[in-house]
Amino acid sequence: MGKKKARAPKGDVTVKVDPKLKKEYDALVALIATASRKESEDFDARWEAAAKIVDHELYVLGGFKNAEGFFREVMQEEPRNARRYMRVAKYASPAEETTYGTSKLEVALGFIEAKLGHSLEHPPLPVAFEKLRVPVGKGTKSLDAASVPEITAATSKLTASWHKKPKTPAQKALSEQIAKIDSLDGVRVHEHAGLVSFTGVPLGAIHHFIRALTAAKLPASPKPKS
Repeated sequence: MGKKKARAPKGDVTVKVDPKLKKEYDALVALIATASRKESEDFDARWEAAAKIVDHELYVLGGFKNAEGFFREVMQEEPRNARRYMRVAKYASPAEETTYGTSKLEVALGFIEAKLGHSLEHPPLPVAFEKLRVPVGKGTKSLDAASVPEITAATSKLTASWHKKPKTPAQKALSEQIAKIDSLDGVRVHEHAGLVSFTGVPLGAIHHFIRALTAAKLPASPKPKS
């Protein structure tokens, strides 16, 4: 007999079950449930477990057709917030999460990426939050001393020049289509000399990313001169 199919309680999606992967999924969900009872202490464990499930698309073993359903049902969070929490858990230690708070760490990561001009994942880079200096007025502040609004303002100044640059028709079409999908929040489209690249594409949302590219109405390419 072939392998049985497992159906989600709500009938969301039907998948073939790999016993080993199902055991891994169940263990991660159990960890999430335990950590959820003492959120302030186990934030890191909870969201790192969620990231493992999403990065490897294990949510299908729980009957979810996408990460968004998993976030809302299991994590009890809206997708945009959930992805931010996973990012903080990935780059910050439990001690840093306690010291700075998740809101400040999340905007700090955005500030660092604005300084770099690309996602921290391309290439993967370690983050030394204790060495970070945030421009405030005519000076700078440590991450501990800077407020969330001050970090956000510093990030806006860094990215202001990006928004002033006119987008090409192709870049505009791709950006608009990507912006329609919550799980692609943070993805950036770059075009130069006829070449296009993307930064910040979540592995767990790659199928949504491909769908967005396919749906984008790109301008016709110029005909080569004869």
